[in-house]
Amino acid sequence: MAVKTAKGQEKQDLIERGKRIKIKAKAYEDDLKEIETELLTKGLMIPNTTHPDVPIGPEENARVLKTVGTPRTGNNLKDHLQITADLNLLDLEQAAVTSGSSFYYLQGMGAFLELALINYAMHKAVSKGFFGVLTPDIVRTSVAYGCGFQPRSDENSQIYHIQSNNGSQLCLAGTAEIPLAGKFAEKTFKEAQLPQKLVGFGHAFRTEDGGRGVEPKGLYRVHQFSKVEFFAVTTAEQSEEMMEEIRSIQEDIFSELGLCFRVLDMPTEELGASAYRKYDIEAWMPGRNSWGEV
Repeated sequence: MAVKTAKGQEKQDLIERGKRIKIKAKAYEDDLKEIETELLTKGLMIPNTTHPDVPIGPEENARVLKTVGTPRTGNNLKDHLQITADLNLLDLEQAAVTSGSSFYYLQGMGAFLELALINYAMHKAVSKGFFGVLTPDIVRTSVAYGCGFQPRSDENSQIYHIQSNNGSQLCLAGTAEIPLAGKFAEKTFKEAQLPQKLVGFGHAFRTEDGGRGVEPKGLYRVHQFSKVEFFAVTTAEQSEEMMEEIRSIQEDIFSELGLCFRVLDMPTEELGASAYRKYDIEAWMPGRNSWGEV
């Protein structure tokens, strides 16, 4: 019976019943929202699948795909700290006073060298059909997590979180890849619009807490550094071809810079939650007498 046609006590009973249903429905909606949030949180922790050719195991199982140049070895080779000191390119002491350990000032021609390298890499990518972007360094935490930048249960977070007066959950980008991905958030593309190819410049911020061993001195394993990042949105069928295209451009860059380098196909334990496959490019660093990721 409708409330409109009911009368007296019957009408009042129907009104009260409607109120109870409304309260119960609201409780169900709240429960559903809580469950959906919990499912999303757990869903975001599920890692990507892995390419069948990726080596299995820890870092030492990485496969060397290519080596360009011959490592320079010998006695009395200067490391970057000696070179930058001779040329007055770097100030670590005052950076420690200003910001703490593992920060640095690039100065004089050191500053211009970094700007020149950024400009060179950006122009190189744009000449290959990538669209240049300068990215924000602060992003929503949800965007970073959506990109798979979440610590494993046995790791500390590498993300710097920001306290905000307006309640926004913000963090410093660990790589320009995160804000570049954010450019495509909540958007839908037709297959004919793909691939979308971007090259972005931004600053990367890493806490570098835990699991890193003895932290090297100088410009290796720092908390803030500049980074030119390639990023593309493709169909699943275009994905591998795009990855090889990006790898080829990066190899051209390091070859033109005259560096001795190698390309590694990284094993499963080095992929992280977001990676289907990952190539690391390492340059030979004579002053350290070892390879180092660049």
